[in-house]
Amino acid sequence: MSIKLSKSDMDKLHSKGEGEIGGEKITYDQVNEKKVELDDKTKFQLDLKHLLDKHVVKEMAEEVMKQKGYSKFLVSKDNPKGETSGLDDKTLSKILMQIGSKVKETIQLGENLNEELCAKGKAYIRKRKAAGEKSSAYLSGRAVKVCKGQMKG
Repeated sequence: MSIKLSKSDMDKLHSKGEGEIGGEKITYDQVNEKKVELDDKTKFQLDLKHLLDKHVVKEMAEEVMKQKGYSKFLVSKDNPKGETSGLDDKTLSKILMQIGSKVKETIQLGENLNEELCAKGKAYIRKRKAAGEKSSAYLSGRAVKVCKGQMKG
């Protein structure tokens, strides 16, 4: 079966459960098994039931985007709770910019991080290497414990 399907046709099928498309009466339940060819300058073979379900999901997502909410990234002097009347493009952009800023800050902190062992930890590593132990993550981990006072060196 090959028919052209418009948005209004999808809306009719979704809201009423049936509609006349291409001179053929189709119900929402019938399209579960049928494949329909959608011609919109390019031809696609698709499952109409799946397409209608995606249409419902899109409507639900649009409804959720209109709901009130809050974000810690929107907190300011004017908006101490970070409330939003909906997730429009401007609000989403502001949240994403804040998240990007936090990620960039975290990366910079990581790059500038240069930790060294305390004198006792360094002495522990020298002592263990003199005893024949090879350098390893386990040895370094024990040296850190010596620095923290969790282990004697």
